[in-house]
This record gives sequence, C-alpha cells and structure tokens, in this order.
Amino acid sequence: MATDKEVGAQHHLARNRNNWTTRPLQAPTVTATHATDRKEHFNDLLRNKPHSGDGAATTVPSTVPDWYSLPHLTDFAHNLHGKHIFSKLDLAHAYYHIPMRPQDIAKIAITTLFGLFEFLKMPFGLRNAAQSFQQFIDTVTRGIEGCFVYIDDILLASASVKEHFVLLKKVLQRLKAYGIQVNKDKCILAVPSLCFLGHTVDANGIRPLPDKVQAVKAYPASKT
Repeated sequence: MATDKEVGAQHHLARNRNNWTTRPLQAPTVTATHATDRKEHFNDLLRNKPHSGDGAATTVPSTVPDWYSLPHLTDFAHNLHGKHIFSKLDLAHAYYHIPMRPQDIAKIAITTLFGLFEFLKMPFGLRNAAQSFQQFIDTVTRGIEGCFVYIDDILLASASVKEHFVLLKKVLQRLKAYGIQVNKDKCILAVPSLCFLGHTVDANGIRPLPDKVQAVKAYPASKT
C-alpha cells in the first residue's frame, strides 16, 4: 500500500502535468526527490518546498552564480514612518512563473517512484532560483510605493485604511497582469500589526519576534 507521502507526491506530479509544469521523459541525467511532511498539503517533496529536484547535485558545478541581490527587511524600515495599516501577500507557486530555457530542461530531470520527469518551469533547488524570481518580481512591482517584496512574500504599508486599499488594489492588479496568483489562506489584509519574515511590523517599526530572539539566546555556546 502506498504511503501518504507517495500518494501526495503522485497527486502533486499529476497536478504539475496538468498545468504543464512537469512532463514525463527519458533523460541521461536525473536527480533524486525526497518526500517531507507538511500540515497544509503535500506540496513539499524536497527541502520542505514544493516539488523540486536537487539541482545542487547536477547543475551547480556548471552554473554561473547570479549575484542579483536579495533585499533586506531593514532596508524598508524607513518607509514605515507614519504607516499604520499593513498587509502581507503570499504568492502561490512562485518559482513556477519562470519558464525553463528549452536547452536546460533536460539538465534538471528528476527520478520518482512514478518514472522520470523534467521541469518545464523553474523548480526550487536550483542555484539561481531565488535570484531569478526576485529579479522578476521586482520588475512586476517596480514603481509601487509602500510595497516591499522578498521572493514570494509581499509587505504593504500605508498611513490610512483608504490609502491602503488603493495600494492593495494596485498591487493585485499588477500581479494579475503578470498572471501571478496569491495564496489567500496565507494572506493578511489591512491590520495594525503583523509578522513578516520573522519580525513584528507595526507603527513602531520592525523588531524581531520574541521567540526568535529567545532561540538565539538559548543556543548552546560552542565548546571547541
């Protein structure tokens, strides 16, 4: 009898085939997948991320690193002055918005219990995946004030509820224009305070969550 992980993996691969994210293949080079549990659903098949191949195994040695900078939340802190209303948007299947170059598709093939598959869209695990998507989403949201984006998480900040709904509408329209969907179950809209990237964000600024600080304080000292 198939395990829950195997059933979840099979369903995920079937869904990816339906939306042209993966397809069966015969390939000379493949990497393995590993199933992990996640309370929301069975999207996690490697590195607690949606189904991906271990790109480090086959592509990293020959991949030129992309040095596009990922943003820091502290760089956005000055934009929070006078802001009282906040929203957080979570982008659904973020990396899958980036198509793979045809000549590179076979390089990231994966082996599963159900055969070999190759990705037509960018999976998690590739060396430059985060940088590639960050550059894409920065282009999508460029010119929108009060908007901070870290890969697939978006923070919106406004001085008033009225301004905030104008901002929220602008961002959602921009995402729609690029075919990007949000995960509504993980979105938080128009609140005075929220958690974002391990920090509390409110009218007083940005500060680390207490449990994150405590975890660092409680970390055992090195004995070497």
